[in-house]
Amino acid sequence: MVAFDDDPPGADVLAGQGGSAKRPPDPTRGRVMEGVGDFDGYLVSVNPAFHAVLGWSVEELTSVPYWELLHPDDQHHSVEFVQEMLISGPGTPSDRQVRMLCRDGSYRWTRWSVSSVRQAQRWYARRRDHQS
Repeated sequence: MVAFDDDPPGADVLAGQGGSAKRPPDPTRGRVMEGVGDFDGYLVSVNPAFHAVLGWSVEELTSVPYWELLHPDDQHHSVEFVQEMLISGPGTPSDRQVRMLCRDGSYRWTRWSVSSVRQAQRWYARRRDHQS
């Protein structure tokens, strides 16, 4: 399997060659996804890029705990991260990379910058793919 230039560390590469490839054009790349979550684990606000990239409606995205939108292998670490961030309070935004569930059942790697505001009981996440 080929590792694309923007795949996470440890992704499969061409057998024994360590090569990479250019990903085919993707019309959703470069769209900024921004969301606000509450301390109960729900997204309370998302911008239109969420629908464009993942395919879910705003109603669908805000009606389930955010971890249900993550790959099962990423759920535990993401929940722990958000809990630690909420306990420790505001600080420098932290980057996290997770696989998000798309409406069609596939998963998409996403890299997020996340920060929290304890007084507002909210966390803020921003994601952007960079065009190659």
